[in-house]
Amino acid sequence: MKLVYITGPTGCGKSTVCDILHNKGYTAYDTDSSDMRKTELINGKELLTLDIAHLQKLHDTAGDKVAFICGTNPNDQDAFRLFSVIILLKISELEQKRRIIQRTNSSYGKKPNQMAAAQKWRQPQIEKYETAGAIAIDATLPLEDIISKILHAALANR
Repeated sequence: MKLVYITGPTGCGKSTVCDILHNKGYTAYDTDSSDMRKTELINGKELLTLDIAHLQKLHDTAGDKVAFICGTNPNDQDAFRLFSVIILLKISELEQKRRIIQRTNSSYGKKPNQMAAAQKWRQPQIEKYETAGAIAIDATLPLEDIISKILHAALANR
């Protein structure tokens, strides 16, 4: 199966994009609300991490079908080899803060310590995915344009 990773900093629109792709009939998993993650002990903390074994099974089945994996995970670099395409939804610090404050589909970031963490990790996340060769998409574009760019990148060379 061709796996496409849609990722980016908190508030960039990963869950919204996942819902739209799912509603259009594509196989799309939001790692925040699916069985794509498992709990692991990392540096003495229990963290939700990407279930690499589950992704490997998806990757190895279903021929050339496409599945979208939407999320950000602390161990996602361990799975980069499984993704045919990595798509980075990119936003500025100001836009990130605005979206987190206004969003209704997640409470993450509403607390001051969560907002601080989201903003602290925004740029390092962007740099990690750019270094991995992600296709960057401006997440402030209209949603139909974002979806069109994602589908073009994901379905090219199928």
